[in-house]
Amino acid sequence: MKKTKEKDSSMSAPPARRRTQGRIPLPSSTPTGRRSSAGGAFFKDRTDARMQDVGTPSKNKDGSGTPSKTKPSAILARRRRILLRSFTAALVVLAVVAIALLMRGKEGLLRWIPRPRGVRNTGDATSPKIADASDPSTVSTFGVTLAPSLPADPPDTVDILAAEHTPTDAPKSEDVVYREEARPQEATATNESLSSSSQQKQTRDEIDQTMAATTPPHVQGRADEKGFVPPVHLSPTAVDDGKVGGLTSKFEAVPGLFESDDQVYLINTFENYLSHHVITKDVLLRANADLDAPDGLFLFSDSMKDPLCGGGRAPIYLKNNCAKEKETAWKEGHLDSRRTLSASEISAVRSGSQGVFNVIQGTTLLIVLDQSCTNVAHFAGKILYVHHMLTNKAVYRLKDIKTVLVVADKKSYPKLTNKAAWQSLVLESILWPHRPVFNTSADLFGPPKGGVRAFVFEDMQALTSLGWIYFEQLVGVGILKGEFFFEDHELPPRPKLYRAPFPSSTVNVSYDSIVFREKVRSALGRRAGGKRKELLGVQRMERRVLLVDRLGTRRVFSQDTKTVFTSHMRSWAERRGYAFEIISFEGLDADAQAELVESAAMLVGLHGANLVNSIFMPPLAVLLEIFPYVFYHTMYREGGKASLKYFSYQPDHGIDWPGVENYQSGIQCARANNDCKLFYRDGIVELNQVDFKNLERIFTEAFDYLDSLEAASRHAN
Repeated sequence: MKKTKEKDSSMSAPPARRRTQGRIPLPSSTPTGRRSSAGGAFFKDRTDARMQDVGTPSKNKDGSGTPSKTKPSAILARRRRILLRSFTAALVVLAVVAIALLMRGKEGLLRWIPRPRGVRNTGDATSPKIADASDPSTVSTFGVTLAPSLPADPPDTVDILAAEHTPTDAPKSEDVVYREEARPQEATATNESLSSSSQQKQTRDEIDQTMAATTPPHVQGRADEKGFVPPVHLSPTAVDDGKVGGLTSKFEAVPGLFESDDQVYLINTFENYLSHHVITKDVLLRANADLDAPDGLFLFSDSMKDPLCGGGRAPIYLKNNCAKEKETAWKEGHLDSRRTLSASEISAVRSGSQGVFNVIQGTTLLIVLDQSCTNVAHFAGKILYVHHMLTNKAVYRLKDIKTVLVVADKKSYPKLTNKAAWQSLVLESILWPHRPVFNTSADLFGPPKGGVRAFVFEDMQALTSLGWIYFEQLVGVGILKGEFFFEDHELPPRPKLYRAPFPSSTVNVSYDSIVFREKVRSALGRRAGGKRKELLGVQRMERRVLLVDRLGTRRVFSQDTKTVFTSHMRSWAERRGYAFEIISFEGLDADAQAELVESAAMLVGLHGANLVNSIFMPPLAVLLEIFPYVFYHTMYREGGKASLKYFSYQPDHGIDWPGVENYQSGIQCARANNDCKLFYRDGIVELNQVDFKNLERIFTEAFDYLDSLEAASRHAN
């Protein structure tokens, strides 16, 4: 018997356990214990002890063979230990679930409680405080207050919420918005059943749809509590050794630049293009002259010192080429008709002997528009330069800008006066909280009152017909090339920057683009006469994927491609829990276009001016631009530097231009021949199965990015 026991104790596998009805089974893992030096088997006394735990009889110590039973206290102690472990594990699981629920937005568990129709959390004394347009202390940009905060209306202006015109009726949904489904089902055909959390979310979505039944189609489902706040925060920036926000600033300035009376700035844009503006003191504008006046439109004293330059070039270049860059800057701004005057000629003008002499006090910002600005992308490149200067007065050491003069032409002027036009909304937004006045000189030459005054003239002659005009300081701007917003590291260092929880290689966040979004939402709220106060709150991102549908026959998807691509996009989006919509901007006024995309997580479309509306999307949202065969353009890269995550795709197959064999490639043909470029740019886009597989990978990466973005937002809040 002794030999048998020693043999059993040396077996590699422990003896099988007996299950006794009513007993708690022991863990299946091998019991821990001291190992023998011979082979690692457990000692015999541990095996015997284990068998005693389950009630197996054993011999007494005296060898009498009389069975002995395990003490009841040992069995109870073991049961208590197992119950305690189980209870502790259950508490841990419940705690993890509770924390996860609390992190789902600032309302926490309240979001999971279905509310009756029309009932909202109003932020009373017992609930979290929600940003309210009527309480300035709670209104902020993506969770933080702007620095400096947007100024209130000056005393001499009209109430900012006063309705300026009767809003036009919202277009019918069947005319302008093609919604495949109001909401995607939370489970696809591959899922056998919904989890309890998915069922609750589906219930909430159904309630939200019922609450939005009377809302115009282009703003359905935009309640304040929906979506999440993009994690973009304004943070103080320590500027050391020429670094801005951890990035090395590319801005160089010659000594004395900011104190000079004649400053020229050349700012790097995409692919090292340069955009220019000038800041000059003591400038005369000739009376009754036009842009091409042979005797000069802008006049300067011949005693003016040489200009000084700053920007995205090496100091030696700025020093040696400043005069040439000044000529380029004035030409870009359509202000190149210039000449100098002697002191005696200037005195004659000031005396009034040459005609009426007017003075505009303080700093004046002047922009000249041309007929190309009827295109929204070209207009954006011009007018958003004005926004840059108004937003960055301190960066350029300007004490203030008192007056903005916008000189249009016969084609662009009607777009500025038409409230439904895209150009009108953007102009009103960049001037917020002030309003432009049209073709009038009232108060133009008087002492500045309050904030910025903005005057829009039909053309240059409408301005110069007022007589000679003297500017104490003039800021002339050109055009933003290849983008709509400057990157912060291309500018002089600023004390605060907007930051995102991603490196700049993922998304470049530009200060100007964040401030612009805040102004647009404020302008939209004012246009609505205070009826859309949620637009004055924090911009949120919802799980919405939009495909822009281009009408007509130029630069569109073929019908087969459109059908298949739409089906794939719907499947990809719904699989990840995103709503999918096909939209068209055709027939929509500017307000409706902006509101259609202002909460979208992802916008997809073919290259074209329609994509300029991506500047209204939430920061850090996704833009996917699809190019026709061969043709490529950089205008909408990252939404024109609008703080967006950017993807692009171009098929490698298509129909070639008939004369392409005379060139090395289609790309070289499109660059050298305008007809060739237009052929490729406006061609029909065909996609095959390889393209769809490549696009699916892009969509997967985009959705992974958006999920990480939402997780970062939940963590931040």
